[in-house]
Amino acid sequence: MPEGRTCCRCGEGVMQEFCKDLATEFPPKYWSETFYSVLCANCEAHLKALLEKVKGHRAPEAGQPLQKGFHYEMEGSNLVFTEAYHMLRGYCCRSGCKHCVYGFKAG
Repeated sequence: MPEGRTCCRCGEGVMQEFCKDLATEFPPKYWSETFYSVLCANCEAHLKALLEKVKGHRAPEAGQPLQKGFHYEMEGSNLVFTEAYHMLRGYCCRSGCKHCVYGFKAG
């Protein structure tokens, strides 16, 4: 393992360098929004599975209803957007969202 290389998403050690140029499965816009530079194989597989989950879906337009369980979950009285919603939205709002798929950490 390259010394000091850890996955930017989970913090686990990375056996091989993750190369953005080789990840053709991800939309090009994803790479302009992400804060990840190195991902482990598990996190890369998780994000690829998320892409499969949202394939064929679009982000809801203003005024369109959100689907509970797909776009959001309720945590107490808080509406929390899911990873699927964030991926469909297509950009990072830089608010430190709990399920940010772009790797932004507030603070």
